[in-house]
Amino acid sequence: MKNLILTLSISMLLSSCATIVSDSKYPVMITSNPVGAKVEITDDSGMPRFSGMTPINTTLASGNGYFTRARYNVKFEKEGYATQVVPVKASIDNWYWANFILGGVIGLLVVDPLTGAMFEIDEKNIASNLPLENQTKVAERNEVPASLDLSSKLRELKKLKEDGVLTEKEYNKEKSKILDR
Repeated sequence: MKNLILTLSISMLLSSCATIVSDSKYPVMITSNPVGAKVEITDDSGMPRFSGMTPINTTLASGNGYFTRARYNVKFEKEGYATQVVPVKASIDNWYWANFILGGVIGLLVVDPLTGAMFEIDEKNIASNLPLENQTKVAERNEVPASLDLSSKLRELKKLKEDGVLTEKEYNKEKSKILDR
């Protein structure tokens, strides 16, 4: 009788391998170059799931319903840089397959699919190197207002160069235009 109870107990414990051994939510680190980019994570239906500024940590669910893996779009935005979107999707957790070997039909068809533990988020670090926007568009948007005095215009122009919006060549060209007026 003791052996039967022990066998049944072990069978029940092993009936949903991914749920017991793995997880249904995974931590991810989100970074960007340059730092300080606005991050928005949406699910595959477009619903916002997270927002913040890089670098930041968050947790993503691996499942999105019964037998449905989660899919996300991680959007990076920063003034002066092109917006980038990085797709992230869950994949089958290897522990889910242990349900076949250990005979866990309940884990295979019910527990792991319902909890989302049958999936895992592989990407532990989500990173983006944001490219500068088209220099012409940036220069137009950041044009120095005409009402500023000469020294203010030069200071603003220097700040644009230091922020990486203008190259050295563009900076010198614009500086010459200001000084020649």
